[in-house]
Amino acid sequence: MNPQLLMQPNEVPLGAVVFPCLPGEQPATDAPLRLLAGGVPIRGKWYPCDADGGNLSAGYEYNALVSRGVLLAPAKAYTAKDAPAGLEFAVFVDNKGVKYAEYSRHYVEVTRLSDGTFVSVCGYAYNHWLRRYTLPENAILVPHGDCKYHKTIDDAVVLPMMYEGSDVWKMLAENGAAFYFRRSAMPNETGDPDEFYYVWLPLGWALLPDEKQYTSAKFEKVVDATGTMRARVVWVERYGQKVGGISLESSVTVKGGGAFA
Repeated sequence: MNPQLLMQPNEVPLGAVVFPCLPGEQPATDAPLRLLAGGVPIRGKWYPCDADGGNLSAGYEYNALVSRGVLLAPAKAYTAKDAPAGLEFAVFVDNKGVKYAEYSRHYVEVTRLSDGTFVSVCGYAYNHWLRRYTLPENAILVPHGDCKYHKTIDDAVVLPMMYEGSDVWKMLAENGAAFYFRRSAMPNETGDPDEFYYVWLPLGWALLPDEKQYTSAKFEKVVDATGTMRARVVWVERYGQKVGGISLESSVTVKGGGAFA
């Protein structure tokens, strides 16, 4: 599906392939352009290309279209129902680019996961980054490049800093866990650790809170699909942020919590 959309030049996402449209005319589908950063000094330029964005020719200055009142129609556009996974999309509603409410300078950028949900992939929108994002009704999605992200941190757990190759790392990796290192420059409301991993645990595994607390330390248990404890996590709050460690534990069966099918 290719929904109807005409964009202002300043709302065309970098990397998108578009057809120029003079006022009162139909989009020139025989003259596709791609907005890319180029030149010296580097800046946005319009590059003639084929309909897939390849076979680039010498670029036009960005203002060449702006000064003529040209609008741009995307070569490809999707709705939330038919957008493919693996691409990065800019989001439009009523011919306007959608911005984040908390980050009013930045346009919403999303990708679709294999489960059909969308996640935000704009690095400037910190509190939305790699979290599921609900699209506005009647949103039109304009692709502007491939996307390397295919998971959401909503499905991950936060574990303390580990060294690759450590016993806990190897234990998790050998069972199919995936890792993403994150350094917290801007703690969120719950207080991110300084350095930590988002970890997508193996299928059926879970992170359970421990009922016991010793002084200011809080303990959690990493358990496998059978409910057997594999590792123990300890967290301590320091200056408003969490610091912690993780260690292998003797295999014991943990009951309760309703975490296991």
